[in-house]
Amino acid sequence: MKVVRVRVTGKIAGAAIVRPYEHGATKDEYPLYRVPTYEVRVNESRVFQAIRFGFRGHFERPWDPHRKCDEGLVSQSEVVSEWNGIYAPHSVGQGNGVPGGFRIRSDQVYIHEGPPKGQSSGTLGCVEITSDNNADDWNRFVMTVTREAGVNYVGAAVKAGKVLVTVEAAAIPKGLLVGRLALELDSVTRKWHFNSYLVPNWETATVPWGG
Repeated sequence: MKVVRVRVTGKIAGAAIVRPYEHGATKDEYPLYRVPTYEVRVNESRVFQAIRFGFRGHFERPWDPHRKCDEGLVSQSEVVSEWNGIYAPHSVGQGNGVPGGFRIRSDQVYIHEGPPKGQSSGTLGCVEITSDNNADDWNRFVMTVTREAGVNYVGAAVKAGKVLVTVEAAAIPKGLLVGRLALELDSVTRKWHFNSYLVPNWETATVPWGG
């Protein structure tokens, strides 16, 4: 069994959508913010992207068009991760993703599955592995760690203390208001569901949402 080093870098790699989140809070409408994603490297040779920073609460209008993130792990020295095989993200539907997450702090901070590009999640300090459109990057991340360790099950490597995680320092970013998430009634099915509305070219837009 080999040691696997996961390095959550401070290098911005792309962009993602997050919404403010609070455990137990349910709203009919949420602001959507663009935040950076950061490179995550497995033994330096395999590269992924992750959300590191998000927002807690404050759902009501008026929404701040340039809101500084108030949740996220600024940095962390190398730690031995723990594998929780039944962990499920609170604000991301796991779908076909591998269940579980790598706990990297005792206060329930994990590396776990994040949203596909353009979909939103609520981030409260965890590192969320994002996917490029329909790519299954969370599954690929877990399998990469598993293969690099030389085992058949990722939990075996983690239990043996072979998966080490470092979180590099990163400046706390500001999010740009790029849309809203609204609960609406479908006129055909008569069921309630959330719809996202984003500014065109939300990844590169410089003007905040004005809807």
